[in-house]
Amino acid sequence: MDNILINKVVQLIGKYLKQAEINIGYTVKDSRPSQLKMLDRAVKDAKEKADVMAKACGCSLGLVKSINYSIEELHIYSEARQIHGADEAICCNAQSLDITPDDLSVSDDVTVIWYLSNNVGKD
Repeated sequence: MDNILINKVVQLIGKYLKQAEINIGYTVKDSRPSQLKMLDRAVKDAKEKADVMAKACGCSLGLVKSINYSIEELHIYSEARQIHGADEAICCNAQSLDITPDDLSVSDDVTVIWYLSNNVGKD
C-alpha cells in the first residue's frame, strides 16, 4: 500500500469535496482460494467432531449421506480507516494514514450428513 499516494488523494478530496466522507478498506483480489480453504477446514472440523460424537454413542461414521452447500457470493472486507469530512482529510499525512487492516473474516455454511454404523468393534 502506498501511504504517500493515499495521503495525496485524501487531501485532494478534502480540498475539493467539502462534504466528503472517506472509507479506506481492504479486500482480496481473488476470493476463490479463501473460500476453498474455508470449506476444506470446515468439513474437516465437522468430520472430527462428528466422529467424536459417534464414538461417544457407540457408533462409527459411515459414508457421507449428503452435503448441502448454498453457494453465495463472498464479501471479504476489512475497514481500516474512516475520515469524516474535509478538515480531517486535509490534515491527513503519511503517518496518520499508516494503517494496517484488521484480520479479514469469511463465513459460509455447509451441512454434511453421515450414515452411522453401530458395528463398532464387531467382526
